[in-house]
Amino acid sequence: MQSVFHGMSVDLFGMTLKMFLKDFKVMLAILMFSEDT
Repeated sequence: MQSVFHGMSVDLFGMTLKMFLKDFKVMLAILMFSEDT
């Protein structure tokens, strides 16, 4: 049971990390774009 919970938490962490990285890339692109103009 503990291993299943551990797997779920790792999966959730991975999903959160992916979302954070995606948002970070978007923010970075907006910053670069605003600096150009």
